[in-house]
Amino acid sequence: MLKKLLVCWRTICIYIPFLRPLLGFPTLVVFIRHAQSKNNKAYAGKLFLERHDQIAAEDRYPDHRIPLSKEGEQQALHSGPFLRMKFGQPDACIHSGHLRTRQTLRGIMGAYGDVHVPVLEDRRWREREAGHTYLMPRPDVEQNFPYQQPYWDLVGDYYARPAGGESLADVLEKRLVAAFADLYKRFAGKRVFIFTHGRVIQCARAYLDELSLEMIEGYLKTKEDDPKNCAIMVYRYSPKLGKLVLHEYNTVCWQQDSLFITDF
Repeated sequence: MLKKLLVCWRTICIYIPFLRPLLGFPTLVVFIRHAQSKNNKAYAGKLFLERHDQIAAEDRYPDHRIPLSKEGEQQALHSGPFLRMKFGQPDACIHSGHLRTRQTLRGIMGAYGDVHVPVLEDRRWREREAGHTYLMPRPDVEQNFPYQQPYWDLVGDYYARPAGGESLADVLEKRLVAAFADLYKRFAGKRVFIFTHGRVIQCARAYLDELSLEMIEGYLKTKEDDPKNCAIMVYRYSPKLGKLVLHEYNTVCWQQDSLFITDF
């Protein structure tokens, strides 16, 4: 009986705006991976470059300054109408501070016209730090860090830390746990878009779905589940469970728009 009353109370809170903060959670969180960046295009889905000249000298940026490609700019623009139609106006948008997430946000939120939506930068949602092998071609990685691949094979995708960089365990346990605590406190009862990165989205899912270590390792090995550019992961508040629950994963926004022009 008490459980039914609690579910009923939570349901009432969802539909009465001034009661929503009492839920202790946002009612909707949409994680949006940035659109295709210039580096995404150059890497073409591979872990390392094969040659130095795959990225021209003038296009070599630090990770936080990598811009979108021309295709990525179009992806963001054509994702906006789909997101507006599907979710309406968010109460707030959060981005990681990296240029590609800011450009994706601008492209998507252009579909909302002059409507004011608060935008916050939270660098805890940034991509994992790649470390010393950043922009290093595979032959150079193998020459300078010969043990990295055997080490990675032994330790696994979650705990392995690239030389000078972060493991996914670092991302989740040292950054995202605190970021989620602030998200729940600041945006309880709100609808939030978070513009972030592929590995961060995977870590967020591991946290929200309360995955065991074995489940996390299995999830990371399934490369088909890697977040795609301008894809969304959607969590909604469940009155029955009293927490955020996964509703949608890896839906590519711009592919849902029948007006999307593929001839860039």
